[in-house]
Amino acid sequence: MGILQEALHYAVRLAITTSLVIGGYLAYRVFIAPHLSHFRDLPGPSFSSYVFGNLGAVATSNSQSAQREWSQKYGRGGVVKYRGFLGRPRVFFTDPASLTYMLVTHSYSFPKPPEALTPLIFEKAYQLRDIWTELVATDQVDTGAFKSKAKLQEFKDTRTDQGEIVLDVMKWVNRLALDLIGLAGFGYNFEALEKKGNLLGDAFCSMLSCAPKKPTAFDVASLELGAKLLYHLPTLATWIPHERIQALTRAFPIIDSETRKIVAAKKLEVAEEGSGASGGKDLMAILLKANTKGGKVEISDADLQGQVTTTIVAGHETTATSLTWTLYRLARCHDVQTKLRTEIREARRTAKEAGQDEISHNELHALPYLDAVVRESLRIESPIPYTLRMVTADDIIPLSTPIRGRSGNMISGVPVKAGDRIDISISAVNFNKDVFGEDADQFRPERWLEAKSPNAGVGVYSGLMTFLAGPRSCIGYTFTISELKA
Repeated sequence: MGILQEALHYAVRLAITTSLVIGGYLAYRVFIAPHLSHFRDLPGPSFSSYVFGNLGAVATSNSQSAQREWSQKYGRGGVVKYRGFLGRPRVFFTDPASLTYMLVTHSYSFPKPPEALTPLIFEKAYQLRDIWTELVATDQVDTGAFKSKAKLQEFKDTRTDQGEIVLDVMKWVNRLALDLIGLAGFGYNFEALEKKGNLLGDAFCSMLSCAPKKPTAFDVASLELGAKLLYHLPTLATWIPHERIQALTRAFPIIDSETRKIVAAKKLEVAEEGSGASGGKDLMAILLKANTKGGKVEISDADLQGQVTTTIVAGHETTATSLTWTLYRLARCHDVQTKLRTEIREARRTAKEAGQDEISHNELHALPYLDAVVRESLRIESPIPYTLRMVTADDIIPLSTPIRGRSGNMISGVPVKAGDRIDISISAVNFNKDVFGEDADQFRPERWLEAKSPNAGVGVYSGLMTFLAGPRSCIGYTFTISELKA
C-alpha cells in the first residue's frame, strides 16, 4: 500500500510540475514573447484574442481582405505586423524593395517552408461549351449549384423561361482544368469532363475541395499545426480533427500509388520512342527525353512523382478558380463582356477569312482588350491570396522608404532571424492604391489600356504578385494565361 501511495504521490507531483511548465511556457508565449520580439516596433493592428491573435480576422475575411485593410491603414510604409497562434508575431510585406530582396535578389535565402498547347486548350474549351449547350437545350438544372434545397425550390417556383438554367460553373471548370493539366503536363487523360473519373483525379478533387466554407481562427491554427505534423510526424497528423488534414492523409497513399504508375508508363513510352524530337510533347515527356541525353542531373522517380503532384496542384485548382472568377466578373459587367465579345468575334472573322480554323496562339495573345480583362481578373481575384517564406539566416530586409515605428524611431530595414516565417500578401500588393489608384478595389480592365498603365514593379507578370517574382515565380504562368484567354 505504501508503494502505491508513493507512486500516486509521484504521479500527482509530475502532473503538477508538467502543468506548471506548460502553463509557464504558454504564459511566456502569449504575454511576454511578443514584447521581446524583433518585430515589436513594427506597425499593425491590435489583437483580438490571446490564443488566436488576429487569425480570426484573417480566417473570416474574403481573399485576405483583412491584410488589404491593414496594408492601407498601417502599412503604407510597406510592412505590417500582426499576431498568430499563441501570440506569435507575424509580418507581411508590400514594399517593392522588400519583395525584390526576398523574391528576386536573395530568393534562395527565403525559400518556402518545407511542407504547343493552344489547340489542345481550344479543343477542351469547345468540349465544355458543347456540354453546357446540351444542358441548356435539355433544360437540365445543376442542383449542386444551390446553397440549399430551399433555394433550389425557390428557383423552380419562380422560373418562367424554360431555356434558363443554373450551372455550378466552378465544378465544370475544375474538370476542364484537370483534363488540360493532365494532358499538357504528363499526357494523362483524367476524362473529368466526361465524368468518368479515376482514382488519382478523385483523390485530388477530394483533397482540394474540402476546405471549410467559413473558416474560423481554430481552422487556420489547426491547419498550420497539421501541416507541420504531416511533414515531420505524418502518423500523428491523422489525429488532428480537421477535415482538410484528414482528406490529405487519405489522399496521399492513393496519389503515391497512382503517380508511380504514371511515371513508369511515361518512362516506358519515352524509352520506346527514343530521345528524338518525335513522340510525346507533354512536359514530362520533354523532361524525360532531356534526362536521357546525359544531362548533369539525374532525375529520380521520386522527383518525377513530385513533378506530377506539383503540376496538378499548382495548375489545376488555381486555374479553375481564376477562370471561374473571370466568368463571374464578365457576367456582372455587361459592358466589359460586350467589348470583349466584339473583339474576339472580329479576330475570329479575320482568322476565317485567312483560311484558319481558329485564332492562332500569337493572334490570341495580341488581343488588347482580352489581355486587359485577364490582367485585371488576375489582379483582383488572385487564386492564391498569400504565400509564405522562411528565413534561413539572420538578415535585414530593406524598405524603399523609412517608416516610423511604434516607439517613434525611424525604421529603414526590418531585422529577421533564422526560422522566422514571413507572409507575402499577394492580395495586398495587387490592391495597392498607391500603384493602382483609388479605384483599386474595382474591376476595371481599361486601366491596363491607359497611357500610363499600372505596374507594382515586382511580379513576373505585369508587375502583379499573382505569379510571384524572381527564380521561384510560378513556372507555368504562361500556360495559365493561355488557358484563361482560350
